[in-house]
Amino acid sequence: MWTAEKINWKKYQKDPAEYIRTVQELGYVNADRIQTNENGIEALCKYLIKNPQGKKRWSSSRNLKRPIQQAAADHKYRRSKIEQLAKAADLGQDFFEKQFPSYEIREIKSEYHEETGWHIYLKMWKKQQKPDKGKKCG
Repeated sequence: MWTAEKINWKKYQKDPAEYIRTVQELGYVNADRIQTNENGIEALCKYLIKNPQGKKRWSSSRNLKRPIQQAAADHKYRRSKIEQLAKAADLGQDFFEKQFPSYEIREIKSEYHEETGWHIYLKMWKKQQKPDKGKKCG
C-alpha cells in the first residue's frame, strides 16, 4: 500500500479497514519473487544493463561492504593447456569438473582472439550442501 504519509502499522493492525479510510492512498504494488532458472538471474541482469539511449536502468546500493576480490588465476594454466581444452570435443568438461568438484558446470564456451589467444568461459553454480542426517541442530 503506497500512501502520501508514513503508515502507522500499530493502528493498521488493530483495525485495517478503519485505518485505510483515514489515509490518503496513492495505489498498490504487486511484488513477486524473482523466478530463477538454470542460469539464475542472468536474464534479469541482461535486461537491467541494456543501454536505453545512453542511460543506466539501475543504480547500485550504497554503504554495502564490497566483496573480497580474488586475484585473477590467469597464470594457473599454460597457454598450451588452454588451447588443448578449447579445441577438445567436450571443451574440457571432465578437466574442469575435477578442478572444481564443489561446483556444477552449466556452460563452457571457448573463444579465440587474435591479440590474446584462447579464452575459456565457464558458468558454474556452487553445489548445495546436504545437511548431515546424524547431526542434531541445537
